[in-house]
Parts: sequence; C-alpha cells; structure tokens
Amino acid sequence: MEERSIIAYEHYRDASQRFEYFFSGIIAALCAYIAQSFKPAKLDWNPNTLELLSLIILFISFFFSLKRMEKIVQVFRGVHKKLHNSEIKGKLVAHYDIAPFINEQTGKVYTIQDVEKEIKFLDFLLPKVEEDIHKTNASAERYYSLRNIFFYLGFILLIVSKILYAYV
Repeated sequence: MEERSIIAYEHYRDASQRFEYFFSGIIAALCAYIAQSFKPAKLDWNPNTLELLSLIILFISFFFSLKRMEKIVQVFRGVHKKLHNSEIKGKLVAHYDIAPFINEQTGKVYTIQDVEKEIKFLDFLLPKVEEDIHKTNASAERYYSLRNIFFYLGFILLIVSKILYAYV
C-alpha cells in the first residue's frame, strides 16, 4: 500500500471506531434515562409497559453494539495475522534462491527444506485466515443490522410511550 492509502485507511478506521463508541454511548444514555425515570406499574397496555419494553429493546441493542465492537477487533486481529504471514512468506520466497540463510531477527538458520516447508504451511494457513476474516466481518455486519433495528424500535417505542402519557 502506498503511504496515502495507509493514512486514509487509518483515518477511516479511527472514524469508524469513534462512531461505534458514540453510538454505543447514545444507547447507554437512553437506557440510563429510561431506567432513571421509570416508575414501575402493573403490566398492561399502558405507557409504562411500552417504556419498559423500550428499555429492554435498547438493552438488547446495546448488547449487539458491544458484540459488533468485539467482532471488529477480531477482524483487525485477523487482518494483522494475514499481513504478518504474507510478509513472512514474501521474505521466504525472496530468499529461496540463496538458502541457506539466517533470519536476522531470530538467528534461525533456514535450509532450502525449511523454506519449502514454511512456504507450504503459509500457503495452507493464509486461505484459512482469509476465510476467518470474511466470516467475522459478516458476523459484525449482522450485529450492525441487529443493533440498528433494535435501536430504532426501542427509540420509537420510547417516543410513543412519552406521547401516550399525555392521553392516559
């Protein structure tokens, strides 16, 4: 990647993480607001019941928000693992013709058989890591959708419950 691409990606990642924290904070603040002002009453078709339902749904949304952040961290870990192993494979392939060679960081001596064995292992590992990244990313997207659906539903129920208080 070029330097500009790396900088743009870092800005995107930072903005994305800040938005996730902000959105989770809004959900937590709504839950705190509802819990603070909630007055228990008999469960029936009344504003109190809608407010309780709103609180429960917003808690579920908050849970999905936390799970999404967890999955995003797992995606970053997977991407790091993929890049690290790709870099190792690249160095091994580059030194294949001059084997045996010494790894300057570890001091390990690589024979041509060691290089071939390591390259085969990395060829086996990299597709698995890529598959894990895609699965984890798909899971994060599901949590994104669920978080938003439950947030909007909880928020709408909260608004409806506040409006209904005027008519009860």
